[in-house]
Amino acid sequence: MTDVNCSPLTTEQLARAAELAEEFLGGQSGAAALAASFARHPELTIALTIDGTVEGVAFGHPDVEGGAILEGITVDDAHTAHGLGSLLLVRFEQAAADAGCCDVSLGSGGGYVEHFYLKNGYRQTEYLIAIPDGDRQPLDLDGLEVLRERHWEPNYRVLNIAAPDGYSPPVKAALAQRLRMQASDVSCIFYKPVTRNR
Repeated sequence: MTDVNCSPLTTEQLARAAELAEEFLGGQSGAAALAASFARHPELTIALTIDGTVEGVAFGHPDVEGGAILEGITVDDAHTAHGLGSLLLVRFEQAAADAGCCDVSLGSGGGYVEHFYLKNGYRQTEYLIAIPDGDRQPLDLDGLEVLRERHWEPNYRVLNIAAPDGYSPPVKAALAQRLRMQASDVSCIFYKPVTRNR
């Protein structure tokens, strides 16, 4: 019988988890992000083990509003489509609730990943638009409300835009089309409230 377990990542498991994060997440959610999350918030760094070997990882950090941000989640391709990603996500949500967080939020680029979060009870609340070079030109947002604006290094202007109709691939596609000359990315922000088990 296969032994499947989700529990806080240990120092001994970090190297294998970093390999998975780099291979399947890469970029801003790769090995460096996992290591930073583990160093600062080990309680929000969860390993999925199968027969004692790390085959998945989920990690994040608290946000300034009392919630948690899921920075990355992955399961080795050899073990996908068996509900293990959902199991890992539920364990991360419980860790967030146990740490005193009231919700979990995350950004998603698109495709099947968005459907994964919807299937697991998340709802889209915002779009995130990244604009390189801090471009300050007026944007055609088709009446959507700018909720907040900030800057990322090296020189990105970042806008959070309301998603009043929730998850809508046509709205996202139209927004991306209108902003194609200005924005480098239009992604969805998902949210789910979490509660601590008593």
